[in-house]
Amino acid sequence: MKDGVLVSDLSKMVLYDGTGRAKVTANGKGAVPAIALNFDLANFQAEPFLTDAAGFTRLSGTANADLAITSRGRTERAIVSALAGSGKVKFLNGAISGINLAAMIRNVGSAFLDPSARKTQKTDFAELGGTYRITKGILNNQDLLLKSPLLRLSGKGKVDMPKRTVNYRIEPKIAATTKGQGGSDDAGGIKVPVIVSGPWDNLSYKPDLAGMLGNVAKDPGKALDAVKKLIPGTSSGGTTSSGSGVKLPSLPSPAGTLKKLFGR
Repeated sequence: MKDGVLVSDLSKMVLYDGTGRAKVTANGKGAVPAIALNFDLANFQAEPFLTDAAGFTRLSGTANADLAITSRGRTERAIVSALAGSGKVKFLNGAISGINLAAMIRNVGSAFLDPSARKTQKTDFAELGGTYRITKGILNNQDLLLKSPLLRLSGKGKVDMPKRTVNYRIEPKIAATTKGQGGSDDAGGIKVPVIVSGPWDNLSYKPDLAGMLGNVAKDPGKALDAVKKLIPGTSSGGTTSSGSGVKLPSLPSPAGTLKKLFGR
């Protein structure tokens, strides 16, 4: 400490089953206290960390995170409201509780009808991550990406930390690949946009049906190709082979289904 400024170099930390290093600068020499934080954390458990740090309990997995932020203020609320900086984060082999995105895609019509089901629903993933910037306590992320076998999710949105609210638009899609970690980001599939919003402790999930229909209408041929890739051996109609020489009953024609949907 010198002249009211404390600089702490934490060269080796062990926390939440992970490791990391950090530099913390606390400046009390001015009329308004200021802080600067730089964190580099690896292989820590996300759920207990986020619970203790932000009261957020909906995300689990092994996490890696880099963070560089500054702020100033006389109270905790003022400090949170003045946060500024940037960072990146990646979660591996975890889950998002409160929603089953794969089930939602399979049955958009009923997936959001039973709020009580959120208590047991979850979406498992192999990889989830993105980069972000923070301005005046509001986190802005434009490259959210989730990878899981047969599921991809992209998204962008904001997290208002002073108000403890979320406003995101995400596009989960059934992907024509069984790869999770390291799989292609742009796997062909059917997108079903979802709006995620509300306070941290009571998030709501609403299907953006207009957005979904718009995606299909822009390129119905691509949607058809995605359906065919998801069900090996299918074409626009006919039988499906099980891979053992046994022919399964005919599946509904994707082309016919889309024609009925759009009336042409």
